[in-house]
Amino acid sequence: MALTLCFSNSYHVTPHIHRHRTTTNLRTSNYLDSIGDSETTTITTTTTTSKATHLSDILRLSVSTLRGESPSSSSAYNRILSSIQGSGVSTSTKSDLLGTWTLVYSSSLEGLFRSSPFFLTARAVCKTDEDADKFEWFCTMHRKALAISRIGEVKQIITEDEEGEGVVCIYNALSFVRSFIRSNTACFALRSFRSPLVRPPLPPPTDASKLLVTNEFNTIAGAIPFLKCSPLGSGGLPIEIEGCITSTGVIEEKEGGEKGEYEIGMKEVKIGGSNIPGLRSLLDSEYGVLDTKKLGSFIESINKDYDNPKAPLKLVSLVDGIRIVRDESGIDYVYVKESDDEKPTDFSSRDADLGLLKLLEGFNDNVLKAFI
Repeated sequence: MALTLCFSNSYHVTPHIHRHRTTTNLRTSNYLDSIGDSETTTITTTTTTSKATHLSDILRLSVSTLRGESPSSSSAYNRILSSIQGSGVSTSTKSDLLGTWTLVYSSSLEGLFRSSPFFLTARAVCKTDEDADKFEWFCTMHRKALAISRIGEVKQIITEDEEGEGVVCIYNALSFVRSFIRSNTACFALRSFRSPLVRPPLPPPTDASKLLVTNEFNTIAGAIPFLKCSPLGSGGLPIEIEGCITSTGVIEEKEGGEKGEYEIGMKEVKIGGSNIPGLRSLLDSEYGVLDTKKLGSFIESINKDYDNPKAPLKLVSLVDGIRIVRDESGIDYVYVKESDDEKPTDFSSRDADLGLLKLLEGFNDNVLKAFI
């Protein structure tokens, strides 16, 4: 106690130490309560910019709540949302969405997998409230089933739709041919016979504004999790099954909708980067890809009452490298831009050996220490 009195009377507390003490007190009260609070941000940071503040709050929320899997995170998220909601939406362009985005938070416990085009369009199939409730229950059960595994990175890579670019090229080529025929006097005879090439102006290609989104959902599970004969009572062996569920969809602006309103439809689903021997080569081949778009088009051709589902998606905020979108169920998905790279993850460096090679290598380096 005497030492405490001596310290408080004899030494001047610098602003840096004072800030550190204040921050400590805030941490001991309630960490989530300080997220999104402008006063706390001013106390805990020496130089504050809006970009650093927004990103810092989002990342703190992500780490503290395991990307939104903690049910107590809603109030902290709402405080952040109130300060950035609507920002950048009216001035956003297609190029602002391009690049690699990492999912860091969702307002739903099941949001880590519901962010994929597959689940978004599956929700769009539900036409009644009863169907929607059944879908919500299924997602809850699916999340519990995933408890045996570990969810890794969840990413979205957004690029320009190559099919849309192809339509633009064809449109431009036909327009050039038509203009050439109309302007060339040598082709007067063709014009008089009303050649099929001479038609009214071609409508602009509708696919030109479409974007392609590739959702990567990485999972890791124990290959041999629980054995009675496991050495030293470990409960399992350090052998993991890895894989990435990749679902690809097409995003386009909603026809007649407001700025920031989009629709997303499914294109294909596949498993990438599997480390299971034998199965890897099959999954990486064209036979391992489920083209849901072609399947839906086929069903449409034989069933006139069926339409390929498109899910509504609303852009809530696009500011400072943070993108927030909201689905039909009102679930928010918060993404942070990782890079401008528009290429999906290349898993060619991952060996299809259940991680056994790395396991043996580590065992040799740390236990056997044998020179190979």
